[in-house]
Amino acid sequence: MNGYLAIVLAAIFWGLAAPVQKAALSTFTPSTLSFWRFLLASVIFAVFYFWKREKFPKDSKAIIKLFAVSSLFSLGVAFYVNGLKLTTVSLAQVLSLSLPIFTSIGALVLLKEKVTKLQLFGFFLGLVGLSLIIFIPIFNSQNVSFGSAMGNTLILLANLAMAGYFVGSRYVSNKFTSKTLTFGTLLSSLIIFFTLSVFESKSGIAWIPMSLNIGHVLEIIYLGLFGSVITFFLFQSGMRTAGAFFAGLSPYIQLPEVVL
Repeated sequence: MNGYLAIVLAAIFWGLAAPVQKAALSTFTPSTLSFWRFLLASVIFAVFYFWKREKFPKDSKAIIKLFAVSSLFSLGVAFYVNGLKLTTVSLAQVLSLSLPIFTSIGALVLLKEKVTKLQLFGFFLGLVGLSLIIFIPIFNSQNVSFGSAMGNTLILLANLAMAGYFVGSRYVSNKFTSKTLTFGTLLSSLIIFFTLSVFESKSGIAWIPMSLNIGHVLEIIYLGLFGSVITFFLFQSGMRTAGAFFAGLSPYIQLPEVVL
């Protein structure tokens, strides 16, 4: 599949995941929602991974490098789901436009990808506008449409971590296959959110909410299958030819989905 098409398809699936996550967060905590999401995704992809007889790295240095890059995604998800509880889906997607800014800087500095000065100038102006959106709630006493400053800041931090993941994945793409990078991302996310859920359970928070219904199960299925397995694999495959910079432009595709 063409790398650019793969990233566009991944962006569409990922964009639709935002309102699904927002709905699910009315029932699940951020950690338990992410745990069930990545548990399902890891099981599904593990079947595919070993069916294809892929070889997971055995060298300790390679494993550390793989999980170091993958943990950036997990960190981004943690920031995002917690921020999404405190702001609106549409505003979260607007704030995600900072992702191309961070990704372009990383791609330029670390990967030596070609990014024009005009693009960087445009992204700088975008960052100024996004900063205003983030901090308006601090000075606006009637902050209905602008979410909260804490939620907006968490979304911005999520984009920063996600940019690191895109750049890092592209950087190590010559050492790992797309399938291995995807599997590593899913496993690291599962481990991290399992650990966080264990700590939450000690505070009396249930792993399975009492109000669980078929709608919530369908939300987990979408997030696990379309919002994780398919999306990650498309992103990793696409970045090999399209580059980290183009992958970072995905929010421009996701924003119209949420608005519509």
